[in-house]
Amino acid sequence: MGEGKYREEKALERGFLLLAVLVMGAWVLALWLSFRSERNRILDVLTTLYGRTDAARFSALLDGTAHNRIWLLGLFPMGALLGFYLYGKKWLMRLEKEISRFSFCLEQLTAGKDVALAQWKEGLLSSLSNQVELLYRRNCHMIALVQEEKEKICRFMENMVHQMKTPMTALCLDLDLLEGKLEGQEAALGKIQNCQEQCTRLKDTIDEFLLSSRFSAGKVAVIPAPADIDVMVEGVRKELSSLLEKRKISVSYDSQSRKPLFCDSGWMKTAIANLVKNSVESMRAGGTIHLRHWDEDRWKYLELTDEGGGFSEEAGNRIFERFYTGRADKGGTGLGLSIVKEVVEATHGTICASALEKEGKRIGTRFLMKFRILDGPDAYEG
Repeated sequence: MGEGKYREEKALERGFLLLAVLVMGAWVLALWLSFRSERNRILDVLTTLYGRTDAARFSALLDGTAHNRIWLLGLFPMGALLGFYLYGKKWLMRLEKEISRFSFCLEQLTAGKDVALAQWKEGLLSSLSNQVELLYRRNCHMIALVQEEKEKICRFMENMVHQMKTPMTALCLDLDLLEGKLEGQEAALGKIQNCQEQCTRLKDTIDEFLLSSRFSAGKVAVIPAPADIDVMVEGVRKELSSLLEKRKISVSYDSQSRKPLFCDSGWMKTAIANLVKNSVESMRAGGTIHLRHWDEDRWKYLELTDEGGGFSEEAGNRIFERFYTGRADKGGTGLGLSIVKEVVEATHGTICASALEKEGKRIGTRFLMKFRILDGPDAYEG
Protein backbone atom coordinates (compact mmCIF):
# COMPACT_ATOMS: atom_id res chain seq x y z
CA MET A 1 0.00 0.00 0.00
CA GLY A 2 1.33 3.43 -0.95
CA GLU A 3 2.08 6.06 1.66
CA GLY A 4 -0.42 8.50 0.12
CA LYS A 5 -3.20 5.90 0.19
CA TYR A 6 -2.37 5.03 3.82
CA ARG A 7 -2.61 8.67 4.88
CA GLU A 8 -5.87 9.07 3.01
CA GLU A 9 -7.39 6.08 4.82
CA LYS A 10 -6.21 7.36 8.20
CA ALA A 11 -7.72 10.80 7.50
CA LEU A 12 -11.00 9.13 6.53
CA GLU A 13 -10.95 7.07 9.73
CA ARG A 14 -10.37 10.15 11.89
CA GLY A 15 -13.14 11.99 10.06
CA PHE A 16 -15.56 9.14 10.70
CA LEU A 17 -14.73 9.10 14.43
CA LEU A 18 -15.13 12.88 14.65
CA LEU A 19 -18.49 12.62 12.93
CA ALA A 20 -19.57 9.93 15.41
CA VAL A 21 -18.58 12.18 18.35
CA LEU A 22 -20.44 15.14 16.85
CA VAL A 23 -23.57 13.06 16.27
CA MET A 24 -23.34 11.77 19.84
CA GLY A 25 -22.96 15.29 21.21
CA ALA A 26 -25.86 16.61 19.15
CA TRP A 27 -28.03 13.71 20.31
CA VAL A 28 -27.22 14.32 23.98
CA LEU A 29 -27.77 18.09 23.57
CA ALA A 30 -31.15 17.47 21.95
CA LEU A 31 -32.14 15.14 24.81
CA TRP A 32 -31.03 17.67 27.41
CA LEU A 33 -32.96 20.54 25.76
CA SER A 34 -36.02 18.32 25.44
CA PHE A 35 -35.76 17.39 29.12
CA ARG A 36 -35.38 21.02 30.22
CA SER A 37 -38.47 21.97 28.24
CA GLU A 38 -40.54 19.13 29.74
CA ARG A 39 -39.17 19.84 33.25
CA ASN A 40 -40.20 23.48 33.09
CA ARG A 41 -43.71 22.61 31.94
CA ILE A 42 -44.10 20.01 34.72
CA LEU A 43 -42.82 22.45 37.37
CA ASP A 44 -45.27 25.12 36.19
CA VAL A 45 -48.18 22.69 36.58
CA LEU A 46 -46.95 21.50 40.02
CA THR A 47 -46.46 25.06 41.23
CA THR A 48 -50.01 25.89 40.23
CA LEU A 49 -51.44 22.80 41.94
CA TYR A 50 -49.30 22.44 45.12
CA GLY A 51 -47.37 25.65 45.59
CA ARG A 52 -43.70 26.49 45.41
CA THR A 53 -42.56 24.33 48.36
CA ASP A 54 -43.85 21.04 46.99
CA ALA A 55 -42.79 22.01 43.48
CA ALA A 56 -39.17 22.42 44.68
CA ARG A 57 -39.20 18.84 46.00
CA PHE A 58 -40.43 17.51 42.66
CA SER A 59 -37.73 19.57 40.90
CA ALA A 60 -34.92 17.89 42.90
CA LEU A 61 -36.39 14.49 42.12
CA LEU A 62 -36.59 15.25 38.41
CA ASP A 63 -33.01 16.59 38.29
CA GLY A 64 -31.66 13.46 40.01
CA THR A 65 -33.06 10.99 37.47
CA ALA A 66 -32.76 13.08 34.32
CA HIS A 67 -29.01 12.87 33.91
CA ASN A 68 -29.03 9.07 34.07
CA ARG A 69 -31.78 8.90 31.48
CA ILE A 70 -29.96 11.30 29.16
CA TRP A 71 -26.67 9.39 29.28
CA LEU A 72 -28.37 6.03 28.79
CA LEU A 73 -30.23 7.32 25.77
CA GLY A 74 -27.02 8.91 24.43
CA LEU A 75 -24.99 5.71 24.72
CA PHE A 76 -27.38 3.84 22.45
CA PRO A 77 -26.61 5.72 19.18
CA MET A 78 -22.92 5.89 20.08
CA GLY A 79 -22.78 2.13 20.49
CA ALA A 80 -24.63 1.66 17.22
CA LEU A 81 -22.20 3.95 15.38
CA LEU A 82 -19.19 2.22 16.93
CA GLY A 83 -20.52 -1.21 15.96
CA PHE A 84 -21.19 -0.03 12.42
CA TYR A 85 -17.67 1.41 12.21
CA LEU A 86 -15.99 -1.79 13.42
CA TYR A 87 -18.06 -3.96 11.10
CA GLY A 88 -17.37 -1.67 8.14
CA LYS A 89 -13.63 -1.64 8.85
CA LYS A 90 -13.51 -5.43 9.10
CA TRP A 91 -15.45 -5.74 5.83
CA LEU A 92 -13.10 -3.33 4.06
CA MET A 93 -10.03 -5.19 5.34
CA ARG A 94 -11.46 -8.45 4.06
CA LEU A 95 -12.27 -6.87 0.69
CA GLU A 96 -8.76 -5.41 0.42
CA LYS A 97 -7.22 -8.79 1.19
CA GLU A 98 -9.37 -10.52 -1.43
CA ILE A 99 -8.53 -7.89 -4.04
CA SER A 100 -4.82 -8.26 -3.26
CA ARG A 101 -4.98 -12.05 -3.73
CA PHE A 102 -7.05 -11.66 -6.89
CA SER A 103 -4.56 -9.14 -8.28
CA PHE A 104 -1.70 -11.57 -7.63
CA CYS A 105 -3.56 -14.31 -9.51
CA LEU A 106 -4.11 -11.94 -12.45
CA GLU A 107 -0.36 -11.28 -12.54
CA GLN A 108 0.25 -15.04 -12.61
CA LEU A 109 -2.23 -15.41 -15.48
CA THR A 110 -0.53 -12.59 -17.38
CA ALA A 111 2.81 -14.39 -16.92
CA GLY A 112 1.30 -17.48 -18.57
CA LYS A 113 1.01 -19.62 -15.43
CA ASP A 114 -1.99 -21.82 -14.62
CA VAL A 115 -4.10 -20.40 -11.79
CA ALA A 116 -7.32 -21.86 -10.35
CA LEU A 117 -10.01 -19.17 -10.22
CA ALA A 118 -12.54 -21.53 -8.63
CA GLN A 119 -11.79 -20.13 -5.16
CA TRP A 120 -13.56 -16.90 -6.19
CA LYS A 121 -16.67 -18.57 -7.62
CA GLU A 122 -18.54 -17.39 -4.51
CA GLY A 123 -18.12 -14.20 -2.55
CA LEU A 124 -17.47 -10.57 -3.26
CA LEU A 125 -15.45 -11.11 -6.46
CA SER A 126 -17.44 -13.96 -7.99
CA SER A 127 -18.82 -11.92 -10.90
CA LEU A 128 -15.42 -10.40 -11.69
CA SER A 129 -13.76 -13.81 -11.44
CA ASN A 130 -16.21 -15.32 -13.93
CA GLN A 131 -15.58 -12.52 -16.44
CA VAL A 132 -11.79 -12.82 -16.05
CA GLU A 133 -11.90 -16.59 -16.54
CA LEU A 134 -14.06 -16.17 -19.65
CA LEU A 135 -11.68 -13.56 -21.05
CA TYR A 136 -8.68 -15.75 -20.25
CA ARG A 137 -10.17 -18.74 -22.08
CA ARG A 138 -10.99 -16.61 -25.10
CA ASN A 139 -7.45 -15.23 -25.10
CA CYS A 140 -5.92 -18.72 -24.90
CA HIS A 141 -8.14 -19.86 -27.75
CA MET A 142 -7.14 -16.91 -29.92
CA ILE A 143 -3.44 -17.47 -29.17
CA ALA A 144 -3.78 -21.13 -30.12
CA LEU A 145 -5.50 -20.21 -33.40
CA VAL A 146 -2.87 -17.60 -34.26
CA GLN A 147 -0.06 -20.04 -33.45
CA GLU A 148 -1.69 -22.72 -35.59
CA GLU A 149 -2.04 -20.33 -38.54
CA LYS A 150 1.55 -19.19 -38.08
CA GLU A 151 2.79 -22.77 -38.16
CA LYS A 152 0.76 -23.45 -41.31
CA ILE A 153 2.27 -20.44 -43.05
CA CYS A 154 5.78 -21.41 -41.94
CA ARG A 155 5.31 -24.97 -43.21
CA PHE A 156 3.97 -23.68 -46.52
CA MET A 157 6.88 -21.26 -46.96
CA GLU A 158 9.45 -23.88 -46.01
CA ASN A 159 7.99 -26.38 -48.47
CA MET A 160 7.92 -23.76 -51.20
CA VAL A 161 11.51 -22.69 -50.58
CA HIS A 162 12.67 -26.31 -50.46
CA GLN A 163 11.04 -26.86 -53.85
CA MET A 164 12.99 -23.84 -55.14
CA LYS A 165 16.24 -25.04 -53.64
CA THR A 166 16.27 -28.40 -55.42
CA PRO A 167 16.25 -27.07 -59.02
CA MET A 168 18.59 -24.25 -57.98
CA THR A 169 21.17 -26.79 -56.82
CA ALA A 170 20.81 -28.70 -60.08
CA LEU A 171 21.21 -25.48 -62.07
CA CYS A 172 24.43 -24.61 -60.21
CA LEU A 173 25.86 -28.05 -60.99
CA ASP A 174 24.96 -27.73 -64.67
CA LEU A 175 26.61 -24.31 -64.83
CA ASP A 176 29.78 -25.73 -63.29
CA LEU A 177 29.86 -28.50 -65.91
CA LEU A 178 29.15 -26.03 -68.71
CA GLU A 179 31.96 -23.76 -67.52
CA GLY A 180 34.44 -26.61 -67.93
CA LYS A 181 33.36 -27.20 -71.53
CA LEU A 182 33.67 -23.54 -72.57
CA GLU A 183 37.39 -23.08 -71.97
CA GLY A 184 38.82 -20.47 -74.32
CA GLN A 185 35.48 -18.81 -75.01
CA GLU A 186 35.86 -15.76 -72.81
CA ALA A 187 32.52 -14.12 -73.65
CA ALA A 188 30.58 -17.27 -72.91
CA LEU A 189 32.58 -17.89 -69.74
CA GLY A 190 31.76 -14.38 -68.53
CA LYS A 191 28.06 -15.05 -68.98
CA ILE A 192 28.35 -18.39 -67.24
CA GLN A 193 30.21 -16.86 -64.29
CA ASN A 194 27.57 -14.15 -64.00
CA CYS A 195 24.87 -16.83 -63.91
CA GLN A 196 26.83 -18.69 -61.25
CA GLU A 197 27.05 -15.57 -59.10
CA GLN A 198 23.33 -14.96 -59.39
CA CYS A 199 22.56 -18.59 -58.58
CA THR A 200 24.85 -18.45 -55.56
CA ARG A 201 23.13 -15.28 -54.40
CA LEU A 202 19.70 -16.85 -54.81
CA LYS A 203 20.84 -20.00 -53.00
CA ASP A 204 22.15 -17.89 -50.10
CA THR A 205 18.82 -16.06 -49.98
CA ILE A 206 16.95 -19.37 -49.79
CA ASP A 207 19.23 -20.63 -47.01
CA GLU A 208 18.78 -17.41 -45.01
CA PHE A 209 15.02 -17.53 -45.42
CA LEU A 210 14.87 -21.15 -44.25
CA LEU A 211 17.04 -20.33 -41.25
CA SER A 212 14.96 -17.29 -40.32
CA SER A 213 11.74 -19.31 -40.64
CA ARG A 214 13.12 -22.01 -38.36
CA PHE A 215 14.00 -19.41 -35.74
CA SER A 216 10.55 -17.82 -35.94
CA ALA A 217 8.85 -21.20 -35.59
CA GLY A 218 11.02 -22.13 -32.60
CA LYS A 219 12.50 -25.13 -34.41
CA VAL A 220 16.12 -24.14 -33.87
CA ALA A 221 17.83 -25.93 -30.98
CA VAL A 222 20.26 -23.61 -29.21
CA ILE A 223 22.57 -25.75 -27.05
CA PRO A 224 24.72 -23.49 -24.83
CA ALA A 225 28.20 -24.50 -23.72
CA PRO A 226 31.41 -22.64 -22.83
CA ALA A 227 32.81 -21.23 -26.09
CA ASP A 228 35.90 -19.21 -26.99
CA ILE A 229 35.02 -16.00 -28.87
CA ASP A 230 38.60 -15.74 -30.19
CA VAL A 231 38.23 -19.12 -31.91
CA MET A 232 34.86 -18.13 -33.38
CA VAL A 233 36.20 -14.84 -34.76
CA GLU A 234 39.19 -16.60 -36.31
CA GLY A 235 36.83 -19.13 -37.88
CA VAL A 236 34.75 -16.31 -39.38
CA ARG A 237 37.93 -14.75 -40.81
CA LYS A 238 38.85 -17.99 -42.57
CA GLU A 239 35.30 -18.66 -43.74
CA LEU A 240 34.97 -15.20 -45.32
CA SER A 241 38.57 -14.88 -46.49
CA SER A 242 37.70 -15.11 -50.20
CA LEU A 243 34.97 -12.46 -49.87
CA LEU A 244 37.27 -10.16 -47.87
CA GLU A 245 40.09 -10.55 -50.41
CA LYS A 246 37.74 -9.90 -53.31
CA ARG A 247 36.44 -6.69 -51.70
CA LYS A 248 39.93 -5.78 -50.39
CA ILE A 249 38.60 -5.38 -46.85
CA SER A 250 40.57 -6.35 -43.73
CA VAL A 251 39.32 -7.43 -40.30
CA SER A 252 41.16 -6.38 -37.13
CA TYR A 253 40.46 -8.07 -33.81
CA ASP A 254 41.34 -6.89 -30.29
CA SER A 255 40.59 -9.38 -27.50
CA GLN A 256 40.94 -8.25 -23.88
CA SER A 257 39.31 -11.27 -22.25
CA ARG A 258 39.99 -14.97 -21.98
CA LYS A 259 36.74 -15.88 -20.24
CA PRO A 260 34.48 -18.14 -22.32
CA LEU A 261 31.00 -17.13 -23.45
CA PHE A 262 28.24 -19.57 -22.49
CA CYS A 263 26.48 -19.95 -25.87
CA ASP A 264 25.88 -22.20 -28.85
CA SER A 265 29.20 -21.71 -30.65
CA GLY A 266 27.82 -22.72 -34.05
CA TRP A 267 24.98 -20.20 -34.02
CA MET A 268 27.09 -17.47 -32.44
CA LYS A 269 29.70 -17.92 -35.16
CA THR A 270 26.90 -17.57 -37.73
CA ALA A 271 25.76 -14.35 -36.06
CA ILE A 272 29.28 -12.87 -36.12
CA ALA A 273 29.68 -13.90 -39.77
CA ASN A 274 26.38 -12.21 -40.67
CA LEU A 275 27.53 -8.99 -38.98
CA VAL A 276 30.81 -9.05 -40.89
CA LYS A 277 29.05 -9.76 -44.22
CA ASN A 278 26.60 -6.94 -43.54
CA SER A 279 29.52 -4.55 -43.02
CA VAL A 280 31.32 -5.81 -46.13
CA GLU A 281 28.22 -5.11 -48.26
CA SER A 282 28.08 -1.50 -47.04
CA MET A 283 31.81 -0.68 -47.34
CA ARG A 284 34.06 0.44 -50.15
CA ALA A 285 37.22 -1.41 -51.12
CA GLY A 286 40.21 -0.86 -48.86
CA GLY A 287 38.26 -0.40 -45.62
CA THR A 288 38.70 -2.11 -42.27
CA ILE A 289 36.23 -3.84 -39.97
CA HIS A 290 37.19 -3.58 -36.30
CA LEU A 291 36.16 -6.25 -33.79
CA ARG A 292 36.75 -5.78 -30.05
CA HIS A 293 36.03 -8.14 -27.16
CA TRP A 294 36.22 -7.25 -23.46
CA ASP A 295 34.66 -7.89 -20.02
CA GLU A 296 33.28 -5.30 -17.64
CA ASP A 297 31.87 -6.24 -14.21
CA ARG A 298 29.62 -9.26 -14.84
CA TRP A 299 29.11 -8.47 -18.52
CA LYS A 300 30.88 -9.57 -21.70
CA TYR A 301 30.92 -7.24 -24.71
CA LEU A 302 31.62 -7.87 -28.39
CA GLU A 303 31.79 -4.76 -30.56
CA LEU A 304 31.98 -4.42 -34.35
CA THR A 305 32.61 -1.11 -36.11
CA ASP A 306 32.91 -0.54 -39.84
CA GLU A 307 33.50 2.27 -42.32
CA GLY A 308 30.32 1.82 -44.32
CA GLY A 309 28.71 5.24 -43.92
CA GLY A 310 26.29 4.41 -41.10
CA PHE A 311 22.52 4.67 -41.41
CA SER A 312 19.68 7.13 -40.90
CA GLU A 313 17.59 7.41 -37.74
CA GLU A 314 14.66 5.71 -39.46
CA ALA A 315 16.85 2.82 -40.58
CA GLY A 316 18.28 2.52 -37.06
CA ASN A 317 14.80 1.85 -35.69
CA ARG A 318 14.19 -0.94 -38.21
CA ILE A 319 17.65 -2.36 -38.86
CA PHE A 320 16.92 -5.68 -37.09
CA GLU A 321 13.51 -6.21 -38.75
CA ARG A 322 13.09 -9.14 -41.11
CA PHE A 323 13.37 -8.26 -44.83
CA TYR A 324 14.42 -4.67 -44.10
CA THR A 325 17.37 -3.78 -46.35
CA GLY A 326 17.62 -0.01 -45.86
CA ARG A 327 18.60 0.72 -49.48
CA ALA A 328 17.52 -1.26 -52.52
CA ASP A 329 20.75 -0.55 -54.41
CA LYS A 330 22.79 -2.50 -51.87
CA GLY A 331 20.95 -5.76 -52.44
CA GLY A 332 20.68 -8.31 -49.66
CA THR A 333 17.66 -10.10 -48.22
CA GLY A 334 17.17 -8.17 -45.02
CA LEU A 335 17.38 -11.43 -43.05
CA GLY A 336 21.01 -11.45 -41.89
CA LEU A 337 20.67 -8.94 -39.04
CA SER A 338 17.32 -10.35 -37.91
CA ILE A 339 19.02 -13.75 -37.54
CA VAL A 340 21.83 -12.10 -35.56
CA LYS A 341 19.30 -10.58 -33.17
CA GLU A 342 17.48 -13.89 -32.68
CA VAL A 343 20.74 -15.74 -31.98
CA VAL A 344 21.89 -13.10 -29.47
CA GLU A 345 18.54 -13.08 -27.67
CA ALA A 346 18.52 -16.89 -27.58
CA THR A 347 21.85 -16.56 -25.72
CA HIS A 348 20.16 -14.21 -23.19
CA GLY A 349 22.01 -11.22 -24.62
CA THR A 350 21.18 -7.92 -26.29
CA ILE A 351 22.41 -6.18 -29.43
CA CYS A 352 22.13 -2.56 -30.49
CA ALA A 353 23.28 -0.56 -33.51
CA SER A 354 24.35 3.07 -33.77
CA ALA A 355 25.77 5.30 -36.48
CA LEU A 356 29.31 6.63 -36.06
CA GLU A 357 29.59 10.34 -36.81
CA LYS A 358 32.46 12.78 -37.27
CA GLU A 359 31.90 16.50 -37.69
CA GLY A 360 28.21 15.88 -38.33
CA LYS A 361 28.84 13.30 -41.07
CA ARG A 362 28.10 9.59 -40.77
CA ILE A 363 31.29 7.59 -41.22
CA GLY A 364 30.37 4.08 -40.11
CA THR A 365 28.24 1.73 -38.03
CA ARG A 366 28.74 0.30 -34.56
CA PHE A 367 27.16 -2.97 -33.39
CA LEU A 368 27.45 -3.82 -29.69
CA MET A 369 26.52 -7.23 -28.28
CA LYS A 370 26.18 -7.59 -24.52
CA PHE A 371 26.05 -10.89 -22.60
CA ARG A 372 25.95 -11.72 -18.91
CA ILE A 373 28.91 -13.81 -17.79
CA LEU A 374 27.42 -17.13 -16.64
CA ASP A 375 28.98 -20.17 -15.04
CA GLY A 376 26.80 -22.89 -16.51
CA PRO A 377 23.36 -23.99 -17.71
CA ASP A 378 21.82 -23.64 -14.23
CA ALA A 379 22.16 -19.88 -14.57
CA TYR A 380 19.57 -19.90 -17.35
CA GLU A 381 16.92 -21.72 -15.36
CA GLY A 382 13.78 -19.74 -14.53
